Amino acid sequence: MTQQFRADDDRETLYTNVIEQLTTLQALIKKSREYLNGRLENPDHPMDTESMLEEWIGHAWQIAELREYGRVRSESSELLQLSFRSYTDQARGEFIDEGYWADLLSGQLHITRTYRPFRAAKYIREEDSIFQVVEAKELAQYPGELNTRVRWEEAILREADSQDFQKIRASAHKSFPEVIKQVKNQIKNPLSDKRPVVLLHFAEIKKTETSFVLLDEQGNQLPLADIPYLSEPTTHLLPMLNKTFLQNQAILVMFEQNWKINRLEAQPLSIVTTNEVVRLLY
Repeated sequence: MTQQFRADDDRETLYTNVIEQLTTLQALIKKSREYLNGRLENPDHPMDTESMLEEWIGHAWQIAELREYGRVRSESSELLQLSFRSYTDQARGEFIDEGYWADLLSGQLHITRTYRPFRAAKYIREEDSIFQVVEAKELAQYPGELNTRVRWEEAILREADSQDFQKIRASAHKSFPEVIKQVKNQIKNPLSDKRPVVLLHFAEIKKTETSFVLLDEQGNQLPLADIPYLSEPTTHLLPMLNKTFLQNQAILVMFEQNWKINRLEAQPLSIVTTNEVVRLLY
């Protein structure tokens, strides 16, 4: 948190971010105290496998634990990466490689994260973009909400085909109001992921005087913007795309609440057509 005060951000943005972190910290202290006291009183009480509380308080899940709690899919899983980014977390002293994946069997969106501490980075393999379908022998799913973190130990790769893209498009949400309600309900919880990733089916991407908006089939609008969390703009790339990519497609977006204007915004990460994934964030 103190790291932010050394940054050159404007004070209004700085204080907004700090207040959000303090709110999260207060909720974490209260929730973790109740949870840990309960575990002390009853050591046989099962671990929390539904929320991210265990991870928040520092527990590093092992695949054996996830398997014990029924959070490992034993049958083969197929995933296609839709977007990828690597960034530096100075406060944690780590490089983080983060991928966003479509699950071809369940239609869910998953996240993979590899943490590479500065002091041990040379010993940990750096992840990169993957364009083939990953067929994982066993898929472990961490506790979470809209976007569960996953990992696997054994997998083979195959080329993606039109059937794969059709499956992804079929899983896209078509009603913006329903998705917005779901996202807002999640980000209200101080310990929930404040920037969920969602796949939406849109009728059109429309240019406004200042930015872009997504329109669903009922004409409902969703404002597109470059959110501060990602620190990598993508909306300026939209006018460079072929017009066919801007109508009747599926789009992967990351949500964030803009507290300055009290509006929920979404940043485009990639567009899924019937025969390819157009990545805006690699």
